[in-house]
Amino acid sequence: MEKPYKVIEVSDSKQYKRLAELFREYESDLGFELSFQNFRDELDKLPQIYGPPYGKAYLLKEPQGTFFGCIAVRKLVEEVGEIKRMYLKPEWRGLGYGKVLLDIALEAAKDLGYKKVRLDTLDTMTAAIAIYKEAGFYEIPQYRENPFDNAVFMEKEMRGE
Repeated sequence: MEKPYKVIEVSDSKQYKRLAELFREYESDLGFELSFQNFRDELDKLPQIYGPPYGKAYLLKEPQGTFFGCIAVRKLVEEVGEIKRMYLKPEWRGLGYGKVLLDIALEAAKDLGYKKVRLDTLDTMTAAIAIYKEAGFYEIPQYRENPFDNAVFMEKEMRGE
């Protein structure tokens, strides 16, 4: 049986445009601007931030052609990657695609040679946090600028996975 979705590793300008669209939806869905993370600059430099040799980005696409999810990995510091912008359109949530995206990102981090991966989220994102914990992430002290008191910082060691 064929999967009800296709995983696309972002590699060309058309795909980066789709990625930027989903990143903007992600920001809108959060309900606040990501200016504290230099989001506008990030959107202008997607291939440099999330492309080879230190990053990868992925899109999920349904058979009818709708792009409905994304996730990306980038270099944070030497041997440490960061998972960013895990997003699913609302109608695709609760169906297991969050785990699909996370597994894709963890495989990418492994392929990129990262020994650890980190991420930040908000404590209100309970479904995502549950997926992260199930995958072996644990909470760590704040490692990046985040103005929200309810920010949660997590890390996973990539021991031969």
